[in-house]
Amino acid sequence: MLPKSDEHVNNELRAFLRHFESDRKIVIAQDSDAPGRVRDEHEKQMIVQERAKAIEESLEEYKQHVAAREEQKGEGEARSKRVLELIDEGRNEYKAKLQQVMGKRNQYRDMIALRKEKEKALTDILSADKVDFVALAKAIEEAKENLVKPEVVAKAEKQAEWLKFCKEVEQQLQQAVAEKSGDKLRELLARIEADNIIIEPKTLNDAKNALSKIK
Repeated sequence: MLPKSDEHVNNELRAFLRHFESDRKIVIAQDSDAPGRVRDEHEKQMIVQERAKAIEESLEEYKQHVAAREEQKGEGEARSKRVLELIDEGRNEYKAKLQQVMGKRNQYRDMIALRKEKEKALTDILSADKVDFVALAKAIEEAKENLVKPEVVAKAEKQAEWLKFCKEVEQQLQQAVAEKSGDKLRELLARIEADNIIIEPKTLNDAKNALSKIK
């Protein structure tokens, strides 16, 4: 509750409060005999023009507001489109990298499987009762290409060298048979027996028969 004017002793303050408390409506009495004021045509036209101008300005302001909203809408759509494009690009990049990793993994898996396959083929040839020199040489090359364990390849190469040596001795034996050289046959047969050199059974029998006839 604000204090009333009668509650104060200061005259100026009491006057202000009385003025504040008084009726704010100011009534000006009109002379009943005086004619009412009538606007002239120029004033009417000015009022119409001002109203039209105000309406035009309001419409222009509204158009600008609509244009600004459309521009903001377009910018928002462009930003949303760009965000979606970036998401798609990231997703595609991730898919490409994932496919690359999966491809490398599959390639490595296939390489391991092929390496084991070539290693088994090589060991199977080495463990056979009769080793085919041509098949062994091919298996060694394939094993090297597929990075088979070095110790397995070394063992196979050693066996290949031994078979090559045996083949050379066998050829010498065949040549001695053709030349009917008893000394050469005896030397080669002794060497074959002493070193357990692998010779084709037919070639070995032919050499022994030839030696017996030379004696």
